[in-house]
Amino acid sequence: MSIQTRIVPVALILAVSFGVLNPAGAQQKLLDKLNNAAKRAQQTTQPQGAPQTPQQGAQPTQQRAGGGSLSSALGATEFNALSDHNKCFDPLKGYRSKITGDILDSKLKGATSLSADDRTRWQEDIAAVRAAQAAGSDDVKSPDPKDAHRYLSHLTRDEQTELNRQYGEYYNKITSGCNGQDVMGIGKKTPMNYIQGSAAADAQRAAQEKSTDNAMACIQGLGKLRWTVMAEKLQAKMGTQKLTADERKTWEEDIAVVRQTESGTTQMPMSPDPKNPMRYMMRLSQEEQMAFNQEVATRTSERSQQCTSQQKGPTERPIQAGGLVDKSKSPANKNAVAPPDDRRDRPPPPGGALGAGNLTGLISYNECYDPLKGHLAK
Repeated sequence: MSIQTRIVPVALILAVSFGVLNPAGAQQKLLDKLNNAAKRAQQTTQPQGAPQTPQQGAQPTQQRAGGGSLSSALGATEFNALSDHNKCFDPLKGYRSKITGDILDSKLKGATSLSADDRTRWQEDIAAVRAAQAAGSDDVKSPDPKDAHRYLSHLTRDEQTELNRQYGEYYNKITSGCNGQDVMGIGKKTPMNYIQGSAAADAQRAAQEKSTDNAMACIQGLGKLRWTVMAEKLQAKMGTQKLTADERKTWEEDIAVVRQTESGTTQMPMSPDPKNPMRYMMRLSQEEQMAFNQEVATRTSERSQQCTSQQKGPTERPIQAGGLVDKSKSPANKNAVAPPDDRRDRPPPPGGALGAGNLTGLISYNECYDPLKGHLAK
């Protein structure tokens, strides 16, 4: 006897077996369902024009066309829905590359002051981005192996933030729609929001980064403050002196080299007189040099505080009152009375005198999930 001819007897045996464990009404319903399923399987697998000859206790069946299994004939879940679900995400493939290429193209058109080499690098990077887009990928292969993200160097921080915002909105739209589809045919959609509006967070983060950059630039400028004060002191003292033309010329030369150091052109003032490298400093008396150092220290401290105040941190949650406090029990209150210690009069915990935990609640909690065990197989 072939495997196909045993379908109905097996169904009947299962039905009888379940009938022993179930009431009479449930037994009859289960038997009817199994018989009907076997008949449908036979009708599905029977070749066209072949006579259907029922036998006692069994329904002969033939192999389904295409080699299909009995489980599929009885309605087992197929994977078409999963395939359609995955295809729903196809618009995301290469989308970041697309909007990146669009921004780079638009910016390159307005960049009129680029050198020939810079323009060539731009064009190479845009070509790499467009190649990733055509391949449905966001993995851009940089023309420069040493700089994998060279294409992003053409964009400012604000432009990169805008790029992320556009991608985030589109990602949220596609993902929320796809994961909310009725792929299992339950008759209900469940849209989900995976990315809440990130514009405010992006703007806050950009503002924090900008303030950090400003603070760092401010701190780096503290080293030039000494030469600013020196130039001011020399300029002010020169105005009080009665100088000849030659003397004024040497004063102006010393002030000029100090200004060069202030601007960052040189690390230290380069005296016009090689025999007297500290000539600019010798313009000030000992008392004036002490006052100069004191003013540098004071202004450096003030500028440092200004630099620190420019850096804005994340917005903190305002402190809220926790409610009224019973000051009668405060240790700071000399009239406070400690609550009575009744631990000796308390009964031992349910887990034992040594304080072992009582797991009864955990057991009953786990048993609540017992109906799920084997439910899918059933």
